[in-house]
Amino acid sequence: MAGQCGSGQKVLTRPPIARVPYKTQAQRLLIATALLAAAAACAGETRAQSLPGFPSPAAAEAETTNRGFWGKTAWTYRRMKLHCQTSEFGRFLRKAVRPLSAMSGGLIPAPPDNHFAAAVEQNAAAPIGMAPGAVPAPPPPPPPAVAAAAKINLEKSQAKIRREAVAYLAGLDCRYYPEAEAGLIAALRADSDECVRLEAARSLLSGCCCTPAVVQALSVCVSGGNQDGNPGERSQRVRMTALAALQKCESCGSGGAAPAQRPEAPLSEIGIEGRATPVAYQTASITAESATAAAAPASAAQEPWAAEPAQATPAPRKSFVGLWREAARTQDDAESGPQLAPQLAK
Repeated sequence: MAGQCGSGQKVLTRPPIARVPYKTQAQRLLIATALLAAAAACAGETRAQSLPGFPSPAAAEAETTNRGFWGKTAWTYRRMKLHCQTSEFGRFLRKAVRPLSAMSGGLIPAPPDNHFAAAVEQNAAAPIGMAPGAVPAPPPPPPPAVAAAAKINLEKSQAKIRREAVAYLAGLDCRYYPEAEAGLIAALRADSDECVRLEAARSLLSGCCCTPAVVQALSVCVSGGNQDGNPGERSQRVRMTALAALQKCESCGSGGAAPAQRPEAPLSEIGIEGRATPVAYQTASITAESATAAAAPASAAQEPWAAEPAQATPAPRKSFVGLWREAARTQDDAESGPQLAPQLAK
């Protein structure tokens, strides 16, 4: 029974699985790898084209090929160095070198901490500096405090030159050089350096430039006002010097009046021997004084009693021997005086 059952029953068997040869699996793996590489290349090209300043992979490959063996070696070494710097071990070394760099005073340089730039250069298809057509990004603007400090430092460094220029303008006459007046007023009221303003006040005190504009600028400086649009003067020594210059201008009689008209340049006269003799400037006051001096001798000749008495001729200076002889002669006269008196009485 069992034999019958065993002999008459059909045994179900699984069909054999078709074995794929080893070469076929390798081909499939190679095809999948090629497809993934193509997809990654397309994605990398799209990302590189979207970033300005980065070349395409084809251009980067051409650039790498053109550099030759040593260029490729240098680029590979650079990327290995960047990879070491951005790794955990590189960060540990960088932090360990910092104290040594500080102790040596910078003789042992410390690596930079710009991880972003290192990562960008490491992951780029080609070095940024060697990319064809790459435009470097402009440096970021400095903070406002740094920019203001640099501007003020530059202006302060030029204060000595401005002081020398003001000192040179002090010896000029404003009638012949009107630009000197404008320069002195600007230095007194608009310059930001106190030493330049003090030098301008001293120049107005020692110079001869008492025009209405100068008198007005001195008045505003002394009062500490800002009527001319410039900040009020707070320096006491500048105000004191400006007050002295203002008092000098008022004592000269100008009082802000219009200055005299600029005299014309003198001509030269031909002398007897044919030489040119320079002629001095002749103003109204000088001409009047000359006429008065010329008329004085004529009036003295007409009126002898009005003439001044002649001055006595000064006595000649005597030497020590002369003084000794004169003293001896005076003593002899004194001794012979009583003897002559009885003879005169007889």
